[in-house]
Amino acid sequence: MISDYGSQALAKARKRAQELRSEGFDSVANTWDLICEVIRDQQDSDNKPEAYKSALERNVFLSE
Repeated sequence: MISDYGSQALAKARKRAQELRSEGFDSVANTWDLICEVIRDQQDSDNKPEAYKSALERNVFLSE
């Protein structure tokens, strides 16, 4: 998401979560909520190892 959308990644991920939730796909939307958290952590963090650790703790896998 970040490599594709840069600074807009979080907004796009939040929008996707909202769309899925409005369509009744709550469990998938919950996954997108986790993705939003990881994007936020990674964009806010100058310490990428901590962002990756945070992602792994949420069972979300990042690729470079």
